Amino acid sequence: MESIDQAYESLGEYSLAFADGRPWDIINVDFKIYFKMATADHFLIFKENKIDVGGFENDSDELC
Repeated sequence: MESIDQAYESLGEYSLAFADGRPWDIINVDFKIYFKMATADHFLIFKENKIDVGGFENDSDELC
């Protein structure tokens, strides 16, 4: 990444890949950034229901 804007765009793409076309009101992604790796916990909320399974079926490259 060369800029904050590129990082912001990548985070958005990751979040939308998790939603994977499903309807959502809120997408929540909690990233932890370490020296040589990162982890992410994610869920989406739709009509007050929390969904934390699925996603990435159509774009597994976003996992990298």
